[in-house]
Order: sequence, then C-alpha cells, then structure tokens
Amino acid sequence: MENKPFNKCHNTKDAEFYFFDSINDQEVANALFASVFDWAKKRGLNRVVGPKGMSAFDGYGIQIEGFDHRQMMTMMNYNYAYYRNLVEALGFEKEVDLFPVTCHPMPSKSRIVLRGLHSAGGARQSQD
Repeated sequence: MENKPFNKCHNTKDAEFYFFDSINDQEVANALFASVFDWAKKRGLNRVVGPKGMSAFDGYGIQIEGFDHRQMMTMMNYNYAYYRNLVEALGFEKEVDLFPVTCHPMPSKSRIVLRGLHSAGGARQSQD
C-alpha cells in the first residue's frame, strides 16, 4: 500500500506491506516479495516497510523471540520463528524493538492482603 499522506508528511517514498505469510521456503518468500518490490518500483516508491496491521490495533513487525508464549493482545504479532530468516534474506532490517508484557496470576496471599486494604479504603481491586 502507498500511504500518500504519511509519505508527504515525512518526505518519504515508502510502500507498506501487511499480513505476510509464507511456508518455510526462501524461494516462495522471494517470489511473494518480487511482486511487492515490482509494484512499489512502478509507483516510484523506493523502500518497502512492514509487516503492518490494518489498524493501530493489529500487530506490527515480526516476532523474533519469545515463541514459548502466545501473544496476549491482538496488538502483538505472533508468527513462525522462520519468518525472521525469510525477510532478513530479502534485505529487511529491524527498525524498532517492541516488547510484550507477560502477566502472571496474582498469588492468593497477595489477594488476601489487597482485599484487606480495600476494605480499609487503602486499595482497589477488581472482583475475580
């Protein structure tokens, strides 16, 4: 996609791609991106950025570690570990690090303390 308002504001000529998906085969990824690169070149765009989500609530980028945990929100991508190798072989480079947050259940003793503070007016906790 060509985001003309973004390119104008930032004085760039970027093409953006969304929802990358491929089997673990570099030739397949190369063929997919050959079409993307050709599309961008025909429009005078000189850089391809992504993957992006279709909205601010979709994931952005490619997960490169932490595959032992599933994403907790729709705003975080989750992909196969081999995606990194496929896109880096095509010349893509990391632009920014995004870090997920992992939440663990609160221990029962902490809940009891919080309930006591809540009844004394010193803390608030949502009900289980």
